[in-house]
Amino acid sequence: MRKKPLDLIFGKKGAERKISFIGGLILLALTLAAGISVYVVMQRQAESTLTKSLETALQHSVSLFESQIDQRLAGARTAATRLFVIQNLQLLDAQPNHAQGRSDLQRIALSFLPTGYTGLSFYDVRGNEVARAGLFSQKSELRVPLTAKYPVFLLWDGQFILNVRMDVLDEQGHHIGMVMTETTLPQLTRAFADAAAIGKTGALFICAPLEMDMQCFSTTISHKVLKRSPRVVEGKALPMDYALEGKTGIIFTQDYRKEPVVAAYAPVGTLGLGMVLKIDQAELYSPVIGQLKFIVPLLTAMVIAGMLLLRWLVTPLVREVVSSRAHVHAIMDNVADGLITIDEHGIIESFNLAAARIFGYPACEAIGRNVSLLMPEAYRGKFDAAGKNYLRTGVAKVIGCGVQELRGQRKDGSVFPMEITLGEMLLDGKRLFIDSLRDITERKLAEEKVRKLSMVAEETGNSVMITDGQGVIEYVNPAFTRISGYTFEEAVGQKPGMLKSDLTPPEYYQQMWKTLQAGQEWHGELLNRKKNGELFWESE
Repeated sequence: MRKKPLDLIFGKKGAERKISFIGGLILLALTLAAGISVYVVMQRQAESTLTKSLETALQHSVSLFESQIDQRLAGARTAATRLFVIQNLQLLDAQPNHAQGRSDLQRIALSFLPTGYTGLSFYDVRGNEVARAGLFSQKSELRVPLTAKYPVFLLWDGQFILNVRMDVLDEQGHHIGMVMTETTLPQLTRAFADAAAIGKTGALFICAPLEMDMQCFSTTISHKVLKRSPRVVEGKALPMDYALEGKTGIIFTQDYRKEPVVAAYAPVGTLGLGMVLKIDQAELYSPVIGQLKFIVPLLTAMVIAGMLLLRWLVTPLVREVVSSRAHVHAIMDNVADGLITIDEHGIIESFNLAAARIFGYPACEAIGRNVSLLMPEAYRGKFDAAGKNYLRTGVAKVIGCGVQELRGQRKDGSVFPMEITLGEMLLDGKRLFIDSLRDITERKLAEEKVRKLSMVAEETGNSVMITDGQGVIEYVNPAFTRISGYTFEEAVGQKPGMLKSDLTPPEYYQQMWKTLQAGQEWHGELLNRKKNGELFWESE
């Protein structure tokens, strides 16, 4: 039987309506398919970018936390192993009421305060406090024990505080007393607050196990501490549970509020703590979902208006896509560290504001160029060789190796030290590398200045004295002790006036300090007095 045309079966107008209806369905299906595809791509890009930012930010927070704690523990060990401390505690062990021993320990305790301690106490072998300097926290909101060879506690009292109790041992390893120190951790407090700036719902948690539960420090608005919180909710382990078990990763799950979140988790070294940086999935997807109210009307209009109108409506749709991607880039630009993504050939694909500030290149000048642009000339050949080796073997030795120190080169040609963490990911089948970095020039200069000053001061035959801004002595070299007769322990914590002979006119000292405070050099001679009362001339 011969098929009849649609206009004979339905009538001309009916056929036109049928064709229009079928064409509209096809156009609607194609448009919906395109819209869904765009939505999926945007969703995956948002997930990939933010999860990598979460992981990078968490890694830096963990590294900072470990280094600050280790630094303070080293300071406590210094106090516990000072020879003068050991000698005086031995003296009090033999003569508990020895006044000079107690006085010497009190002076030592006071000398430690300018080095960053807020409180320091010495205890004898019987557990009696024999010296105390500064103040200890009395009403901390949370007190968490850390895993260490001796009692160490992390406190929250509006800021992080580290409390350390360390035994003092004699040369035979016998317990002769104890030192207790407390120091504030301002860098950790600032980093703790800043880490949550990744988003409105961003939050950083640092937790310790508490029986079957946990106790946490939190950046959430409603509270700073959780004195007891479950590690498992409705049979599902929270991200912090993985961190406390020593695992590292990122997960899409529910938090203690039963809200969907994306969370990066990691243990804090061997301190027995876990750290989690999270953000609500609603905020993660909001740039994409928020566009649906624009996309749905556009899809309807495209079906009604046809192919011609469709062409006109593509532009606002793309604009919304770009707007969503711009939101993701805005998150990257608010990360404190430089973030650079490069392809497997070393071509820069993204360059956030922090990276632009560090290297001096605006993003438009860096994107599309080889990353060797940011390296000193001497390192570029090695980088090219490493890149070719990676393309040939697929092995990159620096990926996943934690924080490393390298040298970078700014636009003006200056070379500087930096810390980098290099990670790898696949985005839409394309291999990308994410380089998270920070400029450590100031830290290196400070370290070198201290090192050189110590070397020069220890080796010179001239007397060297270093004071703080209030004129309190912080350091004297061996030549000073030899000339003046005062030991290091006797001088530290005192003021230079201890050497006055009262034979130099006061106006002379006033002029000297006025010159020094103005940042200028002063030269002259002073008639001072040694510890034994002997006068001596000192040339400055």
